Amino acid sequence: MNFYVIVVNLCMMLPIAFITANVLEQKCIKHKGIYRLLLFVPCSMTFVSCIDTTVYEAAAIDGAAGIKSFFLITIPLLKPAIVLTMITSLNGSMQALDEIYTLTDGGPGNATLTVAMHLYNTAFRSSTNFGYASAMGVMLTLVIYLVCTHIRHLPSF
Repeated sequence: MNFYVIVVNLCMMLPIAFITANVLEQKCIKHKGIYRLLLFVPCSMTFVSCIDTTVYEAAAIDGAAGIKSFFLITIPLLKPAIVLTMITSLNGSMQALDEIYTLTDGGPGNATLTVAMHLYNTAFRSSTNFGYASAMGVMLTLVIYLVCTHIRHLPSF
């Protein structure tokens, strides 16, 4: 029984090869963000299917066809889907903590350190400075709020 405990402990201390490479860590984190953007595909398909065909017919009568109707009709009507995707992606990327903490713990040399990870380290790990960490949390919330309201009020294309 002790032999198995020793083997498990030795295996736990060995580094995982693809995580120890700095470039691959950053690629893993970036791909996580790209997968979050894939929310846009079903959301935009739903919005495209809801666009009334009479709008395209009226645009064709007015002389807008093909690329022109795409940029003048489809994209402005997809603005809610674009805004929804941008807000959820921004919110998720600013608050990314659990995936990065379990995957790399900030990475070698803070290569994958995010704002939320720095906030966590400030509050609970390095200096236990709760006041500074709570101020960072409030500022993070304000930045996310301001950026999201700015994205929501973008003019139509």
